[in-house]
Amino acid sequence: MPAARMLSDSGLTMRDCDPTLTFPVCELFASIQGEGTWSGRPMLFIRFSGCPLACSWCDEPLHRQPQRAQSMTVAALLAQLRQTAPNLNAIVLTGGEPLAVNGLQPLINRLKQEGFWLAMESSGVGGALPEAIDWLTLSPKTALPESVYQAANEIKYVVDANPDAALLAEIDRRSREHAAVWLQPMARGKRVDADAVARCFDLVMNSGGRLRLSLQLHKYIGVL
Repeated sequence: MPAARMLSDSGLTMRDCDPTLTFPVCELFASIQGEGTWSGRPMLFIRFSGCPLACSWCDEPLHRQPQRAQSMTVAALLAQLRQTAPNLNAIVLTGGEPLAVNGLQPLINRLKQEGFWLAMESSGVGGALPEAIDWLTLSPKTALPESVYQAANEIKYVVDANPDAALLAEIDRRSREHAAVWLQPMARGKRVDADAVARCFDLVMNSGGRLRLSLQLHKYIGVL
């Protein structure tokens, strides 16, 4: 077929990213990872717009504002990544919900070809888990297939000051099955709820070492 010959002649494969494909990006920036296992590590962040969920307590409202999203080709993304922090090779794909992004797998393939280490934070809904991600942080908000939990490198639960019994049971179960389960106190925008912090602290201290505390370091020091 002519199209196949063109791909072959250019050195591309069917898994490469279509240069005309665009991605809805509401933020691209460099900062420290403030949560979980890689807390404190400098990284690049690509925040995609849009999410299938509508959590009332979501502390990243930009993804709900379509007018803030910029449609970017892979070439534009790569150029901005290099301009933002040319010395960093670690990227976090976040949102919104990365799994809901059209063309996510080809984009990941291209970023890997460029030598980036890729982490992704996901609720586990919106689409299939991609291949070639180096680190998956699962932040479940709804029931998910067991395969999604098993694919996660770490599981992070957002917990308020008064978590219900079902959530506590879920956390207890996962902490007995998975080696890296984090509790993150719920925040309202940029403000961390002190009562949620205290509740998470108590749960972690009474977990026998099965739970860890994630404190969103970036919010405490006032950076993105």
